[in-house]
Amino acid sequence: MKHDDRQSKHYPKYAGFYLWLAMLCLLAFPAAAQKYNFINFTVENGLAQSQVTSFAQNSDNELLVGTYGGLSIFDGSNFVNYNKSNGLPQNLIKVIGYDQQQNIWLGTNNGICRYDGKQFKTYYPSAKAEENVVQQIECDAEGTVWAFVSNALYRFDGKKFIEERKTDTITALTLDPSGKLWAVAYAKGIYIFNKKQWKREVDLSTDPTLYIEKMDFGTYSGSLYTFGNRGLEVMES
Repeated sequence: MKHDDRQSKHYPKYAGFYLWLAMLCLLAFPAAAQKYNFINFTVENGLAQSQVTSFAQNSDNELLVGTYGGLSIFDGSNFVNYNKSNGLPQNLIKVIGYDQQQNIWLGTNNGICRYDGKQFKTYYPSAKAEENVVQQIECDAEGTVWAFVSNALYRFDGKKFIEERKTDTITALTLDPSGKLWAVAYAKGIYIFNKKQWKREVDLSTDPTLYIEKMDFGTYSGSLYTFGNRGLEVMES
C-alpha cells in the first residue's frame, strides 16, 4: 500500500485470526486467576429476539441491543422492546449509533431511524429504495452523524442526510481516538474529515486492485488497522 507519512505492515489474509489467537494465548495465564460470570439473555428474559446484530451503550449506561426482531433497551434489570409496530421501518436492526443529543440512530435495510426517547423518525438518504441499505453509523466528536449507506457516505445536517464525496465509492468508515471521521474512497485514498474539510492521509490512487472492507484504530497503539482483499495491514505514525 502506498501512503504519505505512515508506515504499513502487511499480514496474510487470515492474520486477523492468528493475531487474536496469539493475544488469547498471551492473556491465558493472568486470566486463569480471574473468574467471570456470563449471563445469557434470551427472549425468555425479555430480549426482543435472540439473534443479536449490534449493541451500544448510552450516557445513562443503558444497553442498546439491535436484533432481528427490533430494538431492545436494557436498564440493568428489564428490557423495553421496540419494533415495526412502534414506528421502526422494519424489525431487523443492522447497526446502532448514539449522538451527543442522546438520540439513538438505527440502521436498517430500509433507511435510518432516529429515536429521541419519545418517537421514531425514519430517513431515506437515497431516492432509490434499493440504495438505502445502512452499513454503518458513526457520531463524531463534533456531534455530526454520519451514515455509510450502500457504499455512499451521508452527513446529517439536522433535517436530512446529504451525500458527501459523491464521485467516490466509499468502502469503510471509522473514528480515530480523537473522534474524527476517517473514510476509505476506493482507488483514491483514506481521508480524514477535519474542520469541515477532507484531507487525504493515505494515497491509494496508484493501487486500484486494493479493496479495504474494514478499518479501525488500536485502543492502545493508536495504529490504523485495515482489512481487505490483501489481509490485515497496520499503518503506524
